Amino acid sequence: MATVVKSMSVEGIEGFEVEIEATTIRGQQQMISVIGLGDQAVKEAAERIQAALEHDGFDIPKDKTIISLAPGNRRKRGSHYDLGMTIAFRDVKGQNDLITSIVLAAAGGHNILMIGEPGCGKTMIAQRISTILPEMSEEEALAVTKIHSISGLLRNGQSLMVQRPFRAPHHNISLNALIGGGTYAQPGEVSLAHNGVLFLDELAEFSKSTLD
Repeated sequence: MATVVKSMSVEGIEGFEVEIEATTIRGQQQMISVIGLGDQAVKEAAERIQAALEHDGFDIPKDKTIISLAPGNRRKRGSHYDLGMTIAFRDVKGQNDLITSIVLAAAGGHNILMIGEPGCGKTMIAQRISTILPEMSEEEALAVTKIHSISGLLRNGQSLMVQRPFRAPHHNISLNALIGGGTYAQPGEVSLAHNGVLFLDELAEFSKSTLD
């Protein structure tokens, strides 16, 4: 299903509405194609969008994405379409009841148990919970940074973590790796998710002792 975002363009001294329509073709090689009589800046938007999303840790569809700028018979120029194209990159559609529940749980710091058929969007939505949480306070950021620093997970040159962590351990994870410990005690995934999100995908597949 295509997603449509409204934008504007200028022709002479007159403005006109531009519809940015994005759709994904499954089974095609990953790429972003921009069509609709755009100039060189518009055509280069695909590289700018992909670089920005990957840098910020967002997922990019693994299939071919076509972005169409309508009307197709009027020329468009400039880079101001980038934001509209990115918003149209957006893949959480529908699921209104679940989204409401997620927002309430995130606001109150509650646990969430999602049950549904494979492919209905549980994992995709869970991966975005950390993006709607409020920014960390200085005290929270320091606490998270200490834990990740001890674990050797800070990127080169990084002095302070400002984004809330999202941890998604595999269901084969050991007890020590999940909650910490071992001969040389190290933080586990529970600690690494402090002030962020701990996502246990395929919860029923975790060992009973680990869940206990």
